[in-house]
Amino acid sequence: MSADQIETEKVVFFAYQGKEKGAFNDNVESIKHAISEYNQYQKTYTAKSWEEYKKSTRINTEILNAIDKCEVFVGDLTYFNYNVLFELGYAIGKNKRILILLNPGVNNSSNVYRDSLLKILRYTSFKNAQDIHTALQQKLYQDDLIQKFINVEHLKKNSLDLLYLKSDLNNQPSLDLNEKIESFKELRDLSLLVDDPIEVAYRPVDWYLQNIYRARCVIIHFRGHDMVNAIMENATNSFFAGISVGLGQKTLLVAPAKYKAPLDYYDILIQYESSLNLIDSVSDWLEKELITEKIKEKIAKKEEHELNLIKLGIG
Repeated sequence: MSADQIETEKVVFFAYQGKEKGAFNDNVESIKHAISEYNQYQKTYTAKSWEEYKKSTRINTEILNAIDKCEVFVGDLTYFNYNVLFELGYAIGKNKRILILLNPGVNNSSNVYRDSLLKILRYTSFKNAQDIHTALQQKLYQDDLIQKFINVEHLKKNSLDLLYLKSDLNNQPSLDLNEKIESFKELRDLSLLVDDPIEVAYRPVDWYLQNIYRARCVIIHFRGHDMVNAIMENATNSFFAGISVGLGQKTLLVAPAKYKAPLDYYDILIQYESSLNLIDSVSDWLEKELITEKIKEKIAKKEEHELNLIKLGIG
């Protein structure tokens, strides 16, 4: 295959939880068979698995680049894997066609999905490779999800300086970070929107997507693995993190050490060992990613204004 053919090929990208070493995984077997058979008979599209990039030194970058280039994103959400949820959010942010798979034969998978924030996204049940082929042949994927959740004509990019998805634990790091962000907002005269689960117990998916879309910066506070409800909370946060990165927003994730960070968002995650460590890291990030950029914008606008005055004078 020539370089031009590789560049122009239409790709169906498969994201799923890999199997543990020495163990059998029904879903992985079905997906790998589906990819192999699909590529034997399909002439227009090429199916690729995330595992093709496992040996890369920058696996997270390679996978996101692969999603950038794909036509269809297929994600297996049977296990609510953090990597897969991040990649799903990223693909939605990039406005890819989406096919969500779920194996109802895996214990409690359907109930977990129905109880999650993603329940408004349609999934396709599968048990084997043929079910996956059928879903692709019938084009059961979903199009333009961003347009369905975000009215881009009525929302302005960068109209919100900072969106903060806070933790509802109210432990010391959470309280200290809340106080720091509020004081930073006052000091720097920023627009800030806080998602506080204690004040508002439930918000729909479109609220998050709309506000992520218009935010310059997004900070998401993850739970420690040993905390109550950590699995579902961090799964949801992984999805929102993917949306934010997919939309091109500056994104910071914070979690208590040692958080078992998925490869996909390891680079944008700060693991803190104390409240002081957390506050210092977030402050440095805000100064670099938010304040510096705003100062550059003000300088650019001033220079543009002065240039326009000069043009008027010449005129």
